[in-house]
Amino acid sequence: MKKFILFYFLTGCVLFVQAQTWKVEVDRISGNNKTKTIKLKPSMQVNIQTVISENDSMRESRLFYGDFWSGSVDSLQIRLKSTTYQKVLTSGIRYTSITPARFFVHSATPDSNLYKIPLSRIASLDYKYEKWNGMGEVFEPFLLLSMLTLVASPLLCYNFKDNSFNADRYKYWALGSTAGIFVSFTALISSYAIPSHGYYQFMDGWPRKKTKIWRFK
Repeated sequence: MKKFILFYFLTGCVLFVQAQTWKVEVDRISGNNKTKTIKLKPSMQVNIQTVISENDSMRESRLFYGDFWSGSVDSLQIRLKSTTYQKVLTSGIRYTSITPARFFVHSATPDSNLYKIPLSRIASLDYKYEKWNGMGEVFEPFLLLSMLTLVASPLLCYNFKDNSFNADRYKYWALGSTAGIFVSFTALISSYAIPSHGYYQFMDGWPRKKTKIWRFK
């Protein structure tokens, strides 16, 4: 039974670590002024557009695709999957090349492909988290099972043959099921508290021509 309690405790610790959220405030500078908070969790899928150079004859940009890893006051870090380089000339000629993360050796660490991007370089940020939304399907049955266990604990610990109640056994069952309820509620609340998708653009007219423009505070 002690292993049962330990399992719930470790599960809760793992979920707590994984559920750490990076938050950064952005101001809307087009239209009505507004301040919002971007919230990103580890493993969120991100597409980040950056501009390498721009002049009257061309624009060079790079798209970073990967999973969000961590963030700070002036940068964010992703587990890079691929990058897309694009050069667009004013004549309309477009050149595009895609590079897998393992070949992007000048910027990404070979062992983990972690790549840091300064917030000042970001032209647009697109994120989604499909896996986190699916957690409800996992933890809702887990929550129901824990609640049923808590309700049934007195019966499980009662010896009908001897007409006696095992208080020590009940303590373990009650604590275990209570921990399960706590872990499940925490996971479910977290899964619904974070928007599953978001798009923010920080450069006027690019990549999208007509959209709201934001800036990091």
